[in-house]
Amino acid sequence: MKLLDAEKQHSKHPTTFHIPSREERENVSVGMFVKLVFNESERMWVIVTKIEKNHFIGTLDNDPTVVDLKCGDEIEFKSKHIIGVIK
Repeated sequence: MKLLDAEKQHSKHPTTFHIPSREERENVSVGMFVKLVFNESERMWVIVTKIEKNHFIGTLDNDPTVVDLKCGDEIEFKSKHIIGVIK
């Protein structure tokens, strides 16, 4: 499983690939939902369960159709992977 680097994608396509501000992505807290792109194709929500020094840990809150994961799987990610945030 590979996560899309949303910052790179946004810098290539700033008018069509929107992401939350750096501040909003870096200030995610436990219990928040974040959207990530898996294998450059499937966008899914993850519930943040733990914050480490330089990354986040969460559980997948969707049933994937393309990616070989399942709802409830643990996902590690960084703020650069976040394409959406729900407080």
